[in-house]
Amino acid sequence: MIITNASAFIDGRFTPSDLLIRDERIFEIHPASAQNFTYIFNDERINLHGAKLYPGFIDLQINGCGGIIYNDDTSTERISYMRDINFKSGTTTFLPTLVTTSDKNIAAAADQMFEYHRGHGRYNVPGIHIEGPFISERKSGIHNKKYIRHFTDENLEFFLANQEQIAMLTLSVEQFTEEQLRILAECGITLSIGHSSCTYDECIGYLGNNNFIRNATHLYNAMTVLSGGRNPGVAEAVFDSGIYAGIIADLCHVHPALIRSARKILGDHLYLVTDALASAGAPEGFCSFRFCDKQLYVRENGFCADENGTLGGSSLTMNMGIKNLIQTCGISEKDAIEMATVIPARAINMDRDLGSIKTGKIASFTVLDDNYDCMMTISQGKVVFQKK
Repeated sequence: MIITNASAFIDGRFTPSDLLIRDERIFEIHPASAQNFTYIFNDERINLHGAKLYPGFIDLQINGCGGIIYNDDTSTERISYMRDINFKSGTTTFLPTLVTTSDKNIAAAADQMFEYHRGHGRYNVPGIHIEGPFISERKSGIHNKKYIRHFTDENLEFFLANQEQIAMLTLSVEQFTEEQLRILAECGITLSIGHSSCTYDECIGYLGNNNFIRNATHLYNAMTVLSGGRNPGVAEAVFDSGIYAGIIADLCHVHPALIRSARKILGDHLYLVTDALASAGAPEGFCSFRFCDKQLYVRENGFCADENGTLGGSSLTMNMGIKNLIQTCGISEKDAIEMATVIPARAINMDRDLGSIKTGKIASFTVLDDNYDCMMTISQGKVVFQKK
């Protein structure tokens, strides 16, 4: 494939560029219209006429989309369906997120992810994000409390045997021994603190590049935060340690001022997530669904809550998250794009292949219009979505 006359996001700015794609990767990049390609042959040509070409978006926390919930069905067909729905908003890589459930359901999800990887590789779906059940009951949020439990040595054996299928684990440290955390961290699973009622002192020693936990799940939400100026919590430990953290920019979960502050503190370690539910990318009129054994309702601005008002996730898509970061939160365009691309790629150690437009990287892109609506998505060198 040859992409011509693109305004490509390269090294932090949009640059007029032509790209040659070979074997799913970016083979050459030249100034637009230079036509200096080493190989041309009879390649498919796409002329973008100056439209903006972004790296494909990377969402590390998505519970469902297009009217479905991942917890309800973890089959390879369901994963493929979620992938195709995500293509429509420019997301080319995502972690289907399994929230607090039984060991049996976790094992079934791992088996299905193994089968998916055999047939499709890892660039679209690197693995599962298991959010719970090893979390704090006091910060469980919408999660089903009957499944919350301590992490056992039997659980450890399972995670080690399925480490290739599990990309991220959200946890609260009191449910683990220090030795269990050390072994999990060394096996390559990204450990993420979240749904935690720990104090600052209880969790700070586990956070950081030289310790066990290098990520935080939906910053500010379902975790302890500063109270009265004298009682810092998990959020402040995240800030002090400088680990990676995802944040939901649907303008409901976190106030725009706090998103702006978190970006100033964490810099290039803060990334965008949707925490999306069935309502994201769902048909028009979709207004209610089951999640965690509760009936959830799609409220004003797309946020999802049960009858008591407990938040359960969002209807956000990554392209609209970028729009919110720029237009409402006051984040620069460069920073907002990186929060949806290269930073989450680094958080799961996949930035060698994903997250930016550079020669040698996987050819996954999205084209947005001036309103941040997705016009085209290219995944691994193939057009997978094009708006009519």
